[in-house]
Amino acid sequence: LSTFPDLTSARRVGRAAIDSHRAACVNYLPTQASYWWKGRRVDEPEVIALFTTAPKRVGSLVEFLRGHHPNTVPEILEIDVTRAHPPYVAWVDLVTGAAAEEGRIARLSSRPAAPRGRGGSPPRRTPARRRPRSR
Repeated sequence: LSTFPDLTSARRVGRAAIDSHRAACVNYLPTQASYWWKGRRVDEPEVIALFTTAPKRVGSLVEFLRGHHPNTVPEILEIDVTRAHPPYVAWVDLVTGAAAEEGRIARLSSRPAAPRGRGGSPPRRTPARRRPRSR
């Protein structure tokens, strides 16, 4: 996740991240931000860009954002995903993988359809990771 001052800069960086296969997808969300900057409170519109990438590409994406972001101190956050739809994860891995970097995959016009299990039923859910209870 990263925030940008406007949609134009968010799209410029987002499309470059996709074109370089560092991200499989970028979603742009308009928002209002309030924060302290140089001794004063700032209230202004921003755009949140949610970058979807494979775990093995996070480091490359963060370095890319650091080098291409228009802000002096960009907000760049990694969100740990504990569960995701397996076909979507497979698509992200395909689009951001080594084969994609080398141009060995065909252009994907859309995300792949969900695979079906035996008898045409959807695949079973992935189990949730157990989290320790706080006391």
